Amino acid sequence: MACPGGLQRRTRQRPALAGPVRGRRPGPLRRADTPAGNPGLRAPRLRFLRRLPADLPAVNDLIARAVAVLRNRPAGLISDFDGTLSEIAPTPEAARLHPGCRPVLRALTAALELVALVSGRSAADLKAKVGLPGILYVGLHGADWNGERSDDPVITRLAQWLKDQLGSAGRLEIKGPGLAVHYRGSADPVEARRRILGLLSDRVPPGYVLTEGKQVVEVRPAGANKGEAVRRLITGFGLRGVVYLGDDLTDVDAFRAVMEWRVQGGAGLSVAVAGPETPPEVTAAADEVLGSVADACRFLNGLASRLSRRPGP
Repeated sequence: MACPGGLQRRTRQRPALAGPVRGRRPGPLRRADTPAGNPGLRAPRLRFLRRLPADLPAVNDLIARAVAVLRNRPAGLISDFDGTLSEIAPTPEAARLHPGCRPVLRALTAALELVALVSGRSAADLKAKVGLPGILYVGLHGADWNGERSDDPVITRLAQWLKDQLGSAGRLEIKGPGLAVHYRGSADPVEARRRILGLLSDRVPPGYVLTEGKQVVEVRPAGANKGEAVRRLITGFGLRGVVYLGDDLTDVDAFRAVMEWRVQGGAGLSVAVAGPETPPEVTAAADEVLGSVADACRFLNGLASRLSRRPGP
């Protein structure tokens, strides 16, 4: 049986910011059947695959393209966490790094100048979830670098007011200079979203913006977004090649930053990790699309394997 939702090439037109990507082939590509018991999905025995199965030509094609980008050194892999390397969970606390990704991330830290995770979580929470050394953890969409954050009493007061208004209709999470209101698990998610947005529409403090993600509404510092985080990482580490993975609306800014980098002459590739809740804007903005978190781990598996080899003459 064919595995659903594997690698796909999107067919929608790219935003005007980026020109056409060289080497693209027309028409959709789908991941072929994956043999049962793929060791790339087993933990903790997995290190990384020496060779991907021959019946994954589309995934192999994407891996080859990403490797070509990352051969431009210094190079970095940057990724979102929730929905990209971790399945979407009922609550933020329940999320776990996919077991197939842990050893692969460890291998990539030895193969690349930079491996960074950029998330809406705090950097400390993100680091606790992943627990691997050698990774740069960036939280709050770029407002929290390795735990360097400060709480804002304005946000604390807003959270208390919102809690009084919502009662049990939403789950509040104060994230330093930011606030998230989760409505996943609500009896009526559509109504919960409408009510949360209605309450916050005219109460966003100066210097903050109102944004949305997968069943979450956030108030976060203006100017703190994943696109700016990617630009800062490219500049700070002097990167020449960068690959970015993400799955939600907040990752679109990062995809655009990668496209800008290509326009400027750098090597870059953006990959959307699609799921049941992924907005179409996300897959439309990415260069390539993977169909699941498991597929993202397979992709990273192949990257780690090929980057560990010495390039041929």
